Amino acid sequence: MAASGSIISRRVEEDIPGMRSAGSQGWAGVWNSHFWFDPKADAMGLLMTQSLPFVEPRFMATYQPFEQATYRHLQAVAKPKRARLKPVVRPRALETMQMLLSGVWRLASGDRRPPTAQRVAPISLCTLELTPPMIASTTTTTGRSVAPAALLRQMFDAAVASAQPARCVPQHLPTAAELGSGRLLVIGAGKASAAMARAVEDHWSGPLSGLVVTRYGYGVPCQRIEITEASHPVPDAAGLQAARRMLQLVGGLREDDIVLCLMSGGGSSLLPLPLPGLTLEHKQAVNRALLASGAPIGEMNTVRRHLSAIKGGRLAAACHPARVITLLLSDVPGDKPIDIASGPTVADPTTCDDALAIVRRYGMELPAPVMQVLRSGAGESVKPGDPRLARATTRMVATPQMALEAAARVAWQAGCTPHILGDALEGEARDVGKVLAGIALQTARRGQPFTPPCVLLSGGETTVTVRGQGRGGRNVECLLSFTAVTGGHAQIHALMGDTDGVDGQEERAGACIGPDTWPRAWSLGLRPLDSLANNDGHGFFEALGASVVTGPTMTNVNDFRAVLITAPVALPGADLAPPPLRAESPAR
Repeated sequence: MAASGSIISRRVEEDIPGMRSAGSQGWAGVWNSHFWFDPKADAMGLLMTQSLPFVEPRFMATYQPFEQATYRHLQAVAKPKRARLKPVVRPRALETMQMLLSGVWRLASGDRRPPTAQRVAPISLCTLELTPPMIASTTTTTGRSVAPAALLRQMFDAAVASAQPARCVPQHLPTAAELGSGRLLVIGAGKASAAMARAVEDHWSGPLSGLVVTRYGYGVPCQRIEITEASHPVPDAAGLQAARRMLQLVGGLREDDIVLCLMSGGGSSLLPLPLPGLTLEHKQAVNRALLASGAPIGEMNTVRRHLSAIKGGRLAAACHPARVITLLLSDVPGDKPIDIASGPTVADPTTCDDALAIVRRYGMELPAPVMQVLRSGAGESVKPGDPRLARATTRMVATPQMALEAAARVAWQAGCTPHILGDALEGEARDVGKVLAGIALQTARRGQPFTPPCVLLSGGETTVTVRGQGRGGRNVECLLSFTAVTGGHAQIHALMGDTDGVDGQEERAGACIGPDTWPRAWSLGLRPLDSLANNDGHGFFEALGASVVTGPTMTNVNDFRAVLITAPVALPGADLAPPPLRAESPAR
C-alpha cells in the first residue's frame, strides 16, 4: 500500500477498496483516538476509545469494520432506497461529534468560514458500540487467549517452579549403599536450604540429623533436621550463632560418615562467622559497602571469603575426614560453585590480594581491622589441592538456565517463539535495561534480530551503584531503565524479578510493565527518570500497582527477565508509524 507521511498525518496514495480513498490523511493518539479525512469521498471518520494499549488487536478488529461501515453508510445516504445505519449514540453526543468533525474538516480543507448548519449537516456519522476493557492477548496452542501480563507471570512462575527443591533435589541424594554403616549429617545455608532439607527428609528413610539456616520467613517444618532463620542481606546475630553451631556439628566426624551440604543463594549473609580479630559489626559494615558498591557478585564474594571463618572451603575442611557432598542450587552467573554462598565447601583460587584490589577498585571504605586482615594475608582461604577437600564433591541441582528453559516451554505453548539471550548477564542494571530495550524496539519495529510474536528471556545478576535514597532493587532498576527507553511501545511488555521473591531489601520480586505503563506514570505525576536517578524502582512501580509480589518462593535461581513483543497490528492501509520524511512525497 503506497503511503507518505508528515509529522501530523499519514497520507494514503492509493484507494483502499471499501474504505478510504487515495489522498486521504489520518493519524492516531496513544489512547486509541483515531481519525481520517477523505476529500475524494467528502468523508471524515473519528473513533475514540480512551483505551490502552495502543492499536491492541481487539481494538483493531473493530477499527476496520467501523471504517467499512462508514463507507457503506455513505453509499446508503447517496441511494435513498437503501436502509440507513442508525447511530447508537445519544442525539446530544451525536451533535457534539458532528460539530467536532466539522471543525477538523474545515481546518484540514482550508475552510476558515464560521460553521453553519448548512456546512455541518452534510457530515454523517456511523458509530459502533465497543466493549471495554480491551487488552492485547495471544493465543495458546490449545486455542486459549492469554493476556500479555498473564503470560509473563506464567513464565515467571514456571521458572520458579522448575527450581523447587521438592522437584530437583531427590534425584541427587546419595544412596543407602553409598552411606554404608556411617551416619548422614545434613547442613546448609541459603534461601532455599530449608525447602531442600524438607526434600531430603521426604526421600531419606534412614536416620539423619543436622542444622540448616535460611532467611526469615523461608523456614519449612522438618522433623529430623533443625531449621533456624536469620537475616539477609545484612547478617545478624542469629546467623552468627547458626554458623558457630554448624562448625561444632561437623567436628569429630569419621571417614565413613557423609555430610550432605545444602547450599543456595543468600548463604553468604546467613553464615556470617568472622575471622579472629573481626566482629559481626565489621561483617555488617562490609556487607553494606559491598551492596552499595556496584561490584558483581563474584567480586563481592571474593571479599567475603577472605574475611570468613567458614566460607572459602573452610567448612569442608572442618568436615575432614568425612565425605562431603554439596548440593548446589545456583543463583550466580556461570554457576560457579565457589560463588554460591561464597563456597563454604569448595576450594578457593582467589587471594587476599585479589580482595584488596576489589576494595580499592570500587573505593570502598572498610573498618581498619578488616583492612588489616586483608593486608596481612591472615584471611587466606582453603586452596585447590588441599588434602582435606579430597573427598568433597559438588552436584548442581538447579540453575538459571534450567529456569529459563522452563519459561521458554510456556512461551512455546502460548504461540510465542522464545529466545534465551543468556543465563549470566551482568553489569549495571540500568545499562542492561537500555540494551534489552534496544533489542526489543528493533524487534518490534524491524523484525530484527527476531520476528514477533516472541519472548526474549535472560537471567544472571545485575548490580546497582546506589546514588539515591529510594526503595530499589536490581530488577526494578533494570525494568525502570527499560521502560524509559521503550516509552510505552504498543507491542512491548516485560516482567523482571528475582526468583527468590525479594528484589533488593523489599518483599517484592520485581514488577511487570506494558504499553500503558509510561502514560499512566505521567498521568499520576510520576517522573520515571527522576525515580531512576533516586534508585526508587519499587516506589515507582508500587504507585502504578505493577509490583510482582510472590511471598517467599523457597528457592533462588537468580534474576528472571522476560520481554514479550507481540505481533504488529497495522492500521488499515498504513504502517503503525509514519515513514521518514522525504522531500519528494510531502503530505498534501
